[in-house]
Amino acid sequence: DDLDTATSLLDLRHLGGDRSLTDELAAKAELQWRKRAKRWLGTMAERVKARHRKAGDVAFLLEPDLKEGHGGLRDVQGLRWAQAARTILWEGDHEALDAAYDLLLGVRVELHRRTGRPGDKLLLQDQDAVAHALGYEHADDMMRDVAVAARTIAWTSDDAWARIEASLAGPLGRIRRERKLAPGLVLRD
Repeated sequence: DDLDTATSLLDLRHLGGDRSLTDELAAKAELQWRKRAKRWLGTMAERVKARHRKAGDVAFLLEPDLKEGHGGLRDVQGLRWAQAARTILWEGDHEALDAAYDLLLGVRVELHRRTGRPGDKLLLQDQDAVAHALGYEHADDMMRDVAVAARTIAWTSDDAWARIEASLAGPLGRIRRERKLAPGLVLRD
């Protein structure tokens, strides 16, 4: 009945002992997640909005919160959890999200290494050291890549959550306009 517990069970992995118990727990957790999809997705949508209001946009802040910010790591995790409830991502979204997630995660891990403590906020005082450790000549180059990755995540997240909320609103909320403009180019809404 707890969203945090339910999402942590979706990320369940076997560490030791009887693998069949782990597999059974994972299967039951996923089944329960799908059965309660409407409830979970509605709650998650509200949490996503609140988190974005509090943490701001990763792409546009001088000192972004790489995990909780709009376009951050938590948005990708949230999309993966939502995807476990129903198909929400478009073709090509997985690859783009994976690349953006990997970049932000690499920066966050290096931030932890450089500062010697856990933290998600990439402060100005740490950016040069993190950038150099990751092979960037200048912190501005790293921050440009962080912004591009964050915008990719934010765009995908905003689009997916808008469609999820429309589907939760019922039949009138699901009306979508889609028109193919050219091969590989579609105008939606």
